[in-house]
Amino acid sequence: MKEILQTQFWDNSIQLYLQVFGAILAAFILKKFISRYFAAVIFRIFYKKDNTTYKNAFVELIVEPLELFIFLIIVLIALNKLTLPQFLDFSIYKITTKELLDALANTAFIVAFVRLCLRFVKFVSLIFEAKANLTATQSDNQLVVFFRDFFRVILYIAGFLMILHFTFHYDISKLVTGLSI
Repeated sequence: MKEILQTQFWDNSIQLYLQVFGAILAAFILKKFISRYFAAVIFRIFYKKDNTTYKNAFVELIVEPLELFIFLIIVLIALNKLTLPQFLDFSIYKITTKELLDALANTAFIVAFVRLCLRFVKFVSLIFEAKANLTATQSDNQLVVFFRDFFRVILYIAGFLMILHFTFHYDISKLVTGLSI
């Protein structure tokens, strides 16, 4: 049995494949429970009051992107343990397969993180919108909508800049300077 597990297949042992796919399967099964737990912990960190209305809204907004984020982290860590098979190690226009896979992983990770941040901004805007509805004027409601959309645009720009920097290794200092003007 031990020699079967040590058999090399595509430059990795079968035991290593089983460990990696076991970790991915465990992450897939447990991601909902882990994300609900982390959502409750994050809610307690940022919102001290014990308000179940806001807590339920927060959990419903955050759980789905947090599931994806946690699952991506576990999958990327697990797949990093595997070595790339020799027949998949080639280069196209000075870009190796490993660099391409790293770029795809970075992009997926950044998109999941930005999506999680967007949901957090949506939750904060729901709280401010509920407080603004208690007043008689509509100007504060308009401010809530304006700042929600403003922060969404800022997150999209930050995500785009992070993809440029971490995926394409582009020096974004000049872009950030230009955007700040």
